[in-house]
Amino acid sequence: CGCKKLEVDIESLKDMPLTSLILYGCNKLTGDIESLKDMPLTSLILYECRKLKGNIQAFANMPLEVLNMEDCGFNRNTLKSKITGNIKDLPQSITHLNLEECVELEGNIEVFKDMNIETLNLSECPKLQGNIQAFANMPLEVLNMEFCGFNPVTEESKIEGRRTMFNLSVTCVRVPDGSGPHARTHTRTHAHTRVYLLPHTDTLAHIHTRAHTPRTHTHAHIHART
Repeated sequence: CGCKKLEVDIESLKDMPLTSLILYGCNKLTGDIESLKDMPLTSLILYECRKLKGNIQAFANMPLEVLNMEDCGFNRNTLKSKITGNIKDLPQSITHLNLEECVELEGNIEVFKDMNIETLNLSECPKLQGNIQAFANMPLEVLNMEFCGFNPVTEESKIEGRRTMFNLSVTCVRVPDGSGPHARTHTRTHAHTRVYLLPHTDTLAHIHTRAHTPRTHTHAHIHART
């Protein structure tokens, strides 16, 4: 965890019988995630492993329950990612999924409709599309859709639907508002978004904001607490 000085190729882990792999903040780690494809992983954290590359199809046959790819393969100078693929290839066994800033991933969110996902973060996945009605019967507790499917040039989103489609088990939802002009630099302290706390729950949502550089818009990280 936080192994920022670890300079090895991820292929060195190939064929290890690991069930949990946490490489949080290993931003000097290199290699292709294809090297992990035959591992029996149930939990995989590649948060901020920015030098990794590969197609998420490598995860297709894993028994994954937790997958965190936030900022993995992402270049903050070019705003491009070396992580590619289609979300349809993700394992149906996943219950906690974080794909924030996986900007090259494609696919329709419809693929999640029969999955038992409790935490879903698709923030800043601009190439995704679909209707949030796909989430209606999921056991979601936390959902972050900020800038998902959003085109900053046309200021339009490929994500459609009404928040009334959500199951009441959802305690906190972030989705683009869609109304009014969208600030191109996204510095309006989330004027373009709303946070919904749905009724009939015992859980509060704590919203913590932080500024990102070199990009100029602000993120909000959602943490559930009882």
